[in-house]
Amino acid sequence: MAEKKPRVTNDLPFEKAEPEEVIPILQSGVSWKAKLQCWTEGRRLSVSSRIVKVHEGLLRVVISVAKDSVEAAAFERALVNENVEEVMFSLHLPTDIVFFKGEFEPGAVGVFNVRVKDAIYKVQRRGALRLTIPGRPAVKLTLPDGSPRAAELLNISEGGVGLNFTQKSTFELVSSIKVPIDVAFTAIDLPVSAKALVRYGTEVGVTSRKSYRLGLEFVELDPKLQTAISQLVLEQSAKYISWK
Repeated sequence: MAEKKPRVTNDLPFEKAEPEEVIPILQSGVSWKAKLQCWTEGRRLSVSSRIVKVHEGLLRVVISVAKDSVEAAAFERALVNENVEEVMFSLHLPTDIVFFKGEFEPGAVGVFNVRVKDAIYKVQRRGALRLTIPGRPAVKLTLPDGSPRAAELLNISEGGVGLNFTQKSTFELVSSIKVPIDVAFTAIDLPVSAKALVRYGTEVGVTSRKSYRLGLEFVELDPKLQTAISQLVLEQSAKYISWK
């Protein structure tokens, strides 16, 4: 049975785009920590790492990704071991998701490259700018029956949050809930307490050290808190965008 693709909350439909539209989007992702995925014959591989460089040369675009974590090194090994050549990639940036056909290339020390094979792009504009939260702060979840659960905060936008779970059983329990749950955490220096609905989930990891992620959409969010979240995301994003 084919795997059901998760729905990305509040994001707009995919549109085909020309290279002159996509290259600036890719280049704007330099220095961001982005999620890169690819689909092989057997499975989907995923890694979150910093985009080091987007090089536009003669008839080719190369995306260089930092190999500065166990996850990134394992992603590269998996591509090598599976003899991955031309596959579909998706690059998840804070403002857009870009799909393209590409191939893996070894890079300089500390990076690996993905070369865009053909000028075939599909772009999805995110409904809200997302901010990756460093350190994965703890998130307290209170389920409808009053029982507590724990998660890690991956990212936040005015529309919702991305959470990480290390235990599959907790992930499956929370993802099965169809009514709002209470979430409480601190993003950077902003305390957040809100209700949220589970919208999509996915399993990530290319080794035995798998993790499980859920996207939750805020419901009935206090307007003042929504404004504070939006301001935090914009201010912190501006810092990252300006850092090269």
